[in-house]
Amino acid sequence: WPLGGPPTSVAYVRAKFLSGAPSEELTHLRNVVARSTDWGSVLSKALLSAFDSASFARIEPNWRWQIAYQAVATICVYWADEYAPVADWAFAQLAERPEDLTTGLREVLGDLALQRGDRTAFELAVRGLDNGLANAMRAAQLAIDGQWAAAQVAFEAALKQRKSEI
Repeated sequence: WPLGGPPTSVAYVRAKFLSGAPSEELTHLRNVVARSTDWGSVLSKALLSAFDSASFARIEPNWRWQIAYQAVATICVYWADEYAPVADWAFAQLAERPEDLTTGLREVLGDLALQRGDRTAFELAVRGLDNGLANAMRAAQLAIDGQWAAAQVAFEAALKQRKSEI
């Protein structure tokens, strides 16, 4: 794969993604690049290091939502502040057009909002979601609010629901 080294790979991936290349082409590109180098590192340098919301919005939708999901999940787990601009963009998308976001992205946005103590964003993220993860986060919000008994009941129900989902 090497097209002249990592900088060239990063530039090529950036150009392909931001030009609106179709999903199949991007998947093929990922598979080829991943044979010889760390795909996550290339993708991060190409699209997330110098994040630009207008350019990011041009990425093929399936890939765009998946990349946003991975960035927000990374913040949730590692508090990786370098991905904060992606999270801010995703929260803006949630406010403007929540129906376009994937369930997974809405779930991690809910998690991040819960961690940040942003109740409005949390409620928007989980609105309409009825699954074990969303209900467990709602139970966590009850615990944060000091409603211990209600939180315990909600957690038990959410865990049973999640167990049946997996």
